[in-house]
Amino acid sequence: MTETTDTAAAIESTGDEEPTPPADDTEAHEDGQENREAAKYRHRAKAAEAERDRLAERVTVLQRAEVERLAAAKLADGQDVWRDGAELAGLLDDNGDVDPSKVDQLITSLVDAHQHWRKLAPAAPPASTVTSDGKITGDTQPKFVDAFRPRSG
Repeated sequence: MTETTDTAAAIESTGDEEPTPPADDTEAHEDGQENREAAKYRHRAKAAEAERDRLAERVTVLQRAEVERLAAAKLADGQDVWRDGAELAGLLDDNGDVDPSKVDQLITSLVDAHQHWRKLAPAAPPASTVTSDGKITGDTQPKFVDAFRPRSG
């Protein structure tokens, strides 16, 4: 019985130590819940990064298409703008939009260097502008009744 009193006295004498509570299931449950929550946030972050990358690629494709559209005004093939190693980043303004003046400067230098890439003038004007009577106006669709009318002439 003296052993128990000695042990109790030893515990009381070291009062600066806090007794550790017995481990129970709540700590294990909280750790598991924290891990699940962290995994959920990691999954969300990965999904957000994938979505961001997909959208960034889509914007790049649209910007390249805009540059090619602008280039098609002076080049036979708008995709020729990339053949000499032009970079999309060099054709963007400070906001990340396609800068038409930079594209125009690039196209001018390309046409000077590669004259065969130049868009040629059409050989003749479109047929709609060349008629003997001028432009056609009015209703030109024949009607069913016109099929039964006698033709003059």
